[in-house]
Amino acid sequence: MDHFPIFLDLRERPCLVVGGGRVAARKARRLQQAGARVYLLSPQLTPFLAKAVERGLFEHQAGWFHPEAVEGMTLVIAATDDEIVNQSVYDAARQRSIPVNVADRPALCSFIMPAVVDRSPLLVAIGTGGTAPVLARALRARLEVLLPRNLGALAQLAGGWRDRVAQALPQPDQRRRFWEALLGGIWQPGMDKQARDEDFSRLLDTWRRGQASEGEVAFIPCPGNEPEQLTIQALRLMQQADVIIHDPDTPGPVLDYARREAELIPAGQCNDLNGMPQSPTLPVMIRHARSGARVVRIGRTDPGNPFASDRATLDQLDVRAFPVPGVAGGCEGSAQAMAS
Repeated sequence: MDHFPIFLDLRERPCLVVGGGRVAARKARRLQQAGARVYLLSPQLTPFLAKAVERGLFEHQAGWFHPEAVEGMTLVIAATDDEIVNQSVYDAARQRSIPVNVADRPALCSFIMPAVVDRSPLLVAIGTGGTAPVLARALRARLEVLLPRNLGALAQLAGGWRDRVAQALPQPDQRRRFWEALLGGIWQPGMDKQARDEDFSRLLDTWRRGQASEGEVAFIPCPGNEPEQLTIQALRLMQQADVIIHDPDTPGPVLDYARREAELIPAGQCNDLNGMPQSPTLPVMIRHARSGARVVRIGRTDPGNPFASDRATLDQLDVRAFPVPGVAGGCEGSAQAMAS
């Protein structure tokens, strides 16, 4: 990861844009949309920027760049076609530990400006480290089509319920499952039904009375070294899992799809309740599932009937267990897909 992804609160914060052309206008507009107080430093402005200054959107200082111009700024952007000026802006900002971005010059940037899909307050940012901005814009165009316009309203309403949900469901895992149940069911993104306070109240009341999700074990055939072969269902389960038990040789790119908070347990390192190594992994799966955890077991197995013996045992013990269908080209290069 070449850059640390972060969202800055720029409301009422001073930001400097050096330049007065089309690129400067684009950068200034994005800063203004984030609530920043934008200062333009340039001998001349385009008619568009001049009108924006007249409307009070930006403040303009007519003149050439000087290092003292960056003093007191939260961040600085250089958008000129003069390489000497751009280098001077970069040097002045870096000397004062102020974040700086020089348009189209990744080597002169301490931060980059990603392509953004705006469903405020929901934002999706796409960055390529400044190496392929056209690719980032292409991905943004695809996401613009895929992400419904009502996501912003949904996020806004959900934000108003956070404190009430936290009070009613004090356990973090319980809260997470509540939100997943809400967003994966009646408020599934893309559905025509609009989010309502009544939906929140009804579902939260159900969970407050103690109706929690039961534990389960999902069995996923390892897709070899091609994580893209995982089905959407497999990806969703790995993103929701509390515990993932995997073969020690499971490729890292496959495990990268796991939820970051999930406990990853190599199958050869499973312990019993006394901390003693134990194999096979069946007792570990039973213990976690009966405690209410969502468990994923992934490894090299028959893609047509993954971990059949373990599943049969869990069924006899009334532990919910199920195979995940459709891993294309399963382990050992098998192209067989399980029936759905």
